[in-house]
Amino acid sequence: MPRNHTPKHETAKPNADKTHAAMAMLPELDYQSLALASGTTMQALMRASDAMLKGAMALSQEMTEFTNARLRQNVERSETLLRCSDPAEAFGLQCDFAHKTTQQYLDEANRLMALATAATGKCWQPLEECTRETLGRLNPGKRNGGQSHAEAPSRSEPQHHGK
Repeated sequence: MPRNHTPKHETAKPNADKTHAAMAMLPELDYQSLALASGTTMQALMRASDAMLKGAMALSQEMTEFTNARLRQNVERSETLLRCSDPAEAFGLQCDFAHKTTQQYLDEANRLMALATAATGKCWQPLEECTRETLGRLNPGKRNGGQSHAEAPSRSEPQHHGK
């Protein structure tokens, strides 16, 4: 038995009306501004990527230099221990070596953290500048979401979220 079938051209009109109504609700886009913002964003991303790579290279160089220094010191310490004939002296040398090595590793960890912190700040800087610039274009009367530059919290200043 044939089914009650509505021709396709009769059901297409209500769907087209719904689509048209939905499209009318969308804001009109300024494609030129969108393209400009995209280019600005890409430039900011490229500068951030450059900063990230330079930061990674600085970290890598620091770790390589530290590793080389540690290897040289390990060889020198081994040579000193080989020449040692007194067990008490050898024990003292090992204790001294362990103390100095621990301090060197702690110092190196601090240097690596400082390098990583600096690199992170340099990576975010172009993105923050791009965001401020874009927000300024979108809201010409306002800066930083209504705050002046002097009022805007700085990334370098700790923010207190107390009661």
